[in-house]
Amino acid sequence: MNSTYKLTIAITALAVAMSWAATPAFTTGHRSEISLSRAKLMQSMEDAAKGLMRAADTGAAVNHAEIIAANAMKLDGMFKMGSGGPKTRAKDAIWLKNDDFKSFIKDLQRTTKALVAATKSGNQDAVKAAIRNVGKNCGGCHDSYRGPKI
Repeated sequence: MNSTYKLTIAITALAVAMSWAATPAFTTGHRSEISLSRAKLMQSMEDAAKGLMRAADTGAAVNHAEIIAANAMKLDGMFKMGSGGPKTRAKDAIWLKNDDFKSFIKDLQRTTKALVAATKSGNQDAVKAAIRNVGKNCGGCHDSYRGPKI
């Protein structure tokens, strides 16, 4: 196979992969994956805040907080126009009131960064407060922009 042919195949494969990754189905699935991950990790954070984790698990709590914060940063590009539809709980209001919706994302990013800092500090009261703040942000956004279970 000559190099021009190989390059053409590689570029075509990349274009197909990129177009697939931008489809609403991919975006919706990825949003759901991040949301479920965040819910599970937040539960472990709540356990840590209640003192249910051993001191040796503090590193795991910090790691969980960092994953939650990293996932919050990914949300900026996950609600592209047209990525709603019948197989998602995302309400049309996300796109109709996009500036308000984006403010929830920015608040989530801010509160999850604070969660990381609180977890690293080891201050149980600070961790509890940070978890409450993340939860309030999630709940406020879900009340406005998430539809019923499908």
